[in-house]
Amino acid sequence: MRILSTWIIRVYNGAMRSNRTFPLFFFLISVFILVALSGISPLPQWVILSKQRADLAFDNQSYYVAYSEYEKILKLLPYQMDIQEKAAESALKIGLMDEGKQKLEWLAKEGSLSAHGLLTLAGMYQDEGNFSLALSTYHEVPSASEESVFARKNLFKIYVTQENWIKARESLGDNPESMYKKIALDLFIDPQIVIQSSTEAEFLPLQLLAEDLVKQQDNPSYLSSTWIRIGQALSQHGENELAQAAYQQAIKQSPDSGLPWAFLGGFLASLGKDGEQEIQKSLNLEPDNFIVNQTAGYVFLQNNKPEVALIYLKKANNLIPANAQTLILLSRAEMEIGQYQQALIHWAEAAPLSDSPAQVWRDLVLFTLENPIFLRDYGLPAVRKLLQQDEASADDYDLAARVYLVLEDPLTAEKFWRNAMEKFPLSYLSHFHLGVWLVEKGSYMEGLEFIQLAADQKTDFVTGQKARQWLSDR
Repeated sequence: MRILSTWIIRVYNGAMRSNRTFPLFFFLISVFILVALSGISPLPQWVILSKQRADLAFDNQSYYVAYSEYEKILKLLPYQMDIQEKAAESALKIGLMDEGKQKLEWLAKEGSLSAHGLLTLAGMYQDEGNFSLALSTYHEVPSASEESVFARKNLFKIYVTQENWIKARESLGDNPESMYKKIALDLFIDPQIVIQSSTEAEFLPLQLLAEDLVKQQDNPSYLSSTWIRIGQALSQHGENELAQAAYQQAIKQSPDSGLPWAFLGGFLASLGKDGEQEIQKSLNLEPDNFIVNQTAGYVFLQNNKPEVALIYLKKANNLIPANAQTLILLSRAEMEIGQYQQALIHWAEAAPLSDSPAQVWRDLVLFTLENPIFLRDYGLPAVRKLLQQDEASADDYDLAARVYLVLEDPLTAEKFWRNAMEKFPLSYLSHFHLGVWLVEKGSYMEGLEFIQLAADQKTDFVTGQKARQWLSDR
């Protein structure tokens, strides 16, 4: 370091004795280069310390502190681009949205915004509905960056919203995992493409739907119902953006029908969105339609309006009685407004009408175990019905044992546990619960033997883990 400083002084003295400006310029450049090469930071010490404090605060999610420290630095060094971006992020975290956005826009204009910053800025444009700027900003995200994956996903969403199907397909790139999406998009572009595409079993439902679109292309009502089925198929496959687009296509085909509006409203509500505007439109068009009223009940339940939901669910129940889905929704609405007995009656009525009665009975039993006041009148009959099902499992026998134990009938509870141990030798849930009960009632050695069996076995991992945890806590 002493040699370096001596050399700098000599160069400076020589520059001062010269009448030309070049040596001075050469001196300044030399100083900068030598300082950089020597490992000496060009930033003042207070800046380094302040940045360290700001970075630490940011990492610890103390965004107000981070923002304050970054701003102190920027007052004297406004062109520190990395600090500008950190200040922008901190501003956004503490709710200074306009300021954060302005900083990001300035950095983008200067060409100094990182891939993460570009993604953030594009997302803000997208949330504002400024799709033109969002698209151009997403396209600026470097393709080699990790952020490009998210950029492409959002490009896809925007193009689907704009019904630019070809661009949406292009945004998927060559990723083979996107093949289902591409074939689904072809339904919107030209169903014939889907009919002539891959014969893989995964895509067969889409091909059949494409055939329906082609066969009935002059029948708007049929096309509308086909697009509803497409929406349902895409929703079950997790393709929510395309599912919503399919329901909107159904509305275009039959705008005066309440059904496509109802399906769109129910779909939006299932995603945690509002859906009320769409369901109100469907009610205005077809106020006496069963599906419209049933879906209206569901939408209002999702939006925490059980009293309103009850109106439409009762109407749906009057239009078509004994529908399992309506009864379950009725039960849920009644539960939420405190009409527990009526809710349990509808719940029990729904079970034998359901496609999976055993699961409905299980849910009912579990509810009454959590609310024992209803256990004898509703939980006990439900568990008896459950055990009459062909698919009664070890868990169901264990559930029955728990019901009888709460009802203070330990002998019957023990009988169900022991029966389960014989009928389901690969399940050790009954071993564990019977063992715990025996220990608690004083039969320590026998109970511990069952718990140890549950802990040592290799076929029922979850129960084994519970048993080992129980033993370690003793």
